[in-house]
Amino acid sequence: LLVPFRYDRHPDHLALHRAALAVAEGLERPEIVEYFVYYRWQLLPGKDLRRFIPPEKLWPVDISGQAELKQQALQCYRSQTTCFYPWQTRAILPPARVEEVSRDPEIFLRYDTRQPGAAVFDRARTWIRLVHRLEPRLKVWKDRLLHRSRKNGVPDGSAA
Repeated sequence: LLVPFRYDRHPDHLALHRAALAVAEGLERPEIVEYFVYYRWQLLPGKDLRRFIPPEKLWPVDISGQAELKQQALQCYRSQTTCFYPWQTRAILPPARVEEVSRDPEIFLRYDTRQPGAAVFDRARTWIRLVHRLEPRLKVWKDRLLHRSRKNGVPDGSAA
């Protein structure tokens, strides 16, 4: 069973994770593998959530042979690659990010029932739980402030 990582940032991804685990409870010996979508967190040292998981638990897969195909697939998700709102300064997945995630290895984590929730992290568990709740709310406020400042003609400093 392939599921989004338990500390993903998107509510839909978290709901899918919980639903998949509920289904897996009824299976004899389910194999659950988590994948990372939103793993870059601005408030974490190093900004990569995966760095807080012991490396021996992670399963990298070289996808360089499929990089171009992955780029094409990601471009199909216009909601991720297009600016739709006046307050947006960039798409959720700008071209450079699409290229980066298409080139880098995919990283997976085998789900271990003995390490639920934050137990999978080898350090900073409390901080990670706090940032998981706080950072998405801060981003909403940042986006609102940027939109209001642009609406009122206040430069954002990006042209400097």
